[in-house]
Amino acid sequence: MRSSPRVALLVGLALLGLLVAVSPLGCQDYGGLPDTGVVSGEEPTDEEPGYEEPGEEPFLPCDGGDCEVHEDPPPDGGPDGGPDGGPDGGPDGGPDDGLDAGPDGGPDGDDGECLPPFPQRLALNLCGGIWACERDEAGSARVVFERYRPEEQYHDVWILWDGSREPVALQAGLPQGQDLPLALGDWLQGSASARTPWWSDQTIELAAPSGLVVYRQEDRASEVSDPQGRCPPVMDPMGCGRRVYPILADGREQGLARVLEQGGALRHQWVGQLWQFLEMNCDDVPMGWIQSAEVSYALRSACRCEGDVDCARDEVCDPYSHGCVRNPCVVMDCAPGYVCDPFLGQCVAQPAWGCATDADCGQDEVCHPVTQACVYDFCRFVDCAPCSPFLGGCYGCLHDCQCGVGRCDRESRGCVEGCDLDKLVQDLRPENPAAYELYYACLTDSLDDPDALVRLFEPEAACGLQPPGNTCPQAAPVACLIPLERYPNQTQITWEAWQRLCHLSRNPLVRRLLGGHYLP
Repeated sequence: MRSSPRVALLVGLALLGLLVAVSPLGCQDYGGLPDTGVVSGEEPTDEEPGYEEPGEEPFLPCDGGDCEVHEDPPPDGGPDGGPDGGPDGGPDGGPDDGLDAGPDGGPDGDDGECLPPFPQRLALNLCGGIWACERDEAGSARVVFERYRPEEQYHDVWILWDGSREPVALQAGLPQGQDLPLALGDWLQGSASARTPWWSDQTIELAAPSGLVVYRQEDRASEVSDPQGRCPPVMDPMGCGRRVYPILADGREQGLARVLEQGGALRHQWVGQLWQFLEMNCDDVPMGWIQSAEVSYALRSACRCEGDVDCARDEVCDPYSHGCVRNPCVVMDCAPGYVCDPFLGQCVAQPAWGCATDADCGQDEVCHPVTQACVYDFCRFVDCAPCSPFLGGCYGCLHDCQCGVGRCDRESRGCVEGCDLDKLVQDLRPENPAAYELYYACLTDSLDDPDALVRLFEPEAACGLQPPGNTCPQAAPVACLIPLERYPNQTQITWEAWQRLCHLSRNPLVRRLLGGHYLP
């Protein structure tokens, strides 16, 4: 009698399961690890790949030979770009974008009593999202594209160094989704390096013209002499030896998050993964790894603030809206019994009974962070957003990041288009009286691939075409043709298209924008 396909399949699966159950588990190699899909520095959950309830299943770390059973779970990934079994540029046999590696937050002792600090979530890619590239830049540079993605907690910045015709396409991820203090058109001094032995070593440092370092990040192989850590050495889960989580001479260790002061400016410092082997039993594997980042918002405020450390020197953080606002109190003096309210820009009487937290106030009140007075929270009862009782009500924006491709007018606290009107020639304007069907962007001859840059602003741009007549000046001979979106049966340019045009006008490589028509 012939058995059914379903019965045969069940029998085959049962035999396969029996074979797996009795097969010996050998040591793994760095080249065969899967992508866990866990972002570096984030705790895995039971809904994410790579999750394993501590203590439920034993794992089998190897020490170059026989395996010993332990009851603690193994580390679940490696650094972004590092050789700890993670997918991002590390030795796992496959390329990745460098931004989704899993943390190395496993136990640090066989008894499970000493655990290394969990790494901060850090991600760095200088190769435009591809796995690896070779770059070595230094000197003066300028930001030619910038886009903050708060939902994805990444910041994209294209930086063009003097003497180079290919921008460094930076992608950075910082703890709590912090943005970088960089804006389109910024002049900078610094360096960037990306090297690929067979993992990916990446470092970048950028300073303002004043010399203040505003951003520094590294994700690379590292080696420390005589490394000492808080916990005893731990067995490397891939069988290459024993390693330790060291504390560096400057106090950095895995998982560190602190605020430092340098030259009168505050800066954040974070450390992702930081570990080192004590002995090595594998060939061509880094002896250690370090992920760290430093950011100073002293010159340009963060998109979202948790305290004054996230604001520029002349600004203060509104804890209700989590936005930085200008602080007029730095140049104001108040009479005795009065205190300066930085949000209103005036002196107010000190309350007889001050508050420390919202719990000290009434049900519909919040505690003012400076005056220590209880303030009526009318934002709970008005239909507008954003709103802050400390700022006097509703407003449009506090930062450029709240205006899409537009800009935030800090005085009116409203979004504006932000066009560089000096670059717009003829009668190119939203009303479009000349019924233009397209416009030309004239760029300096600074890039090998101008299309790649311009299409970040205008996806349908086509560069390198010969424009009619003397369209572009000699100083900006590269012409890019861009279609103009207009409202149906009208000549007026759509709001979205005009916003993109204004965004492109702020690019430092663009020198002229002018309208045109398609040939009949």
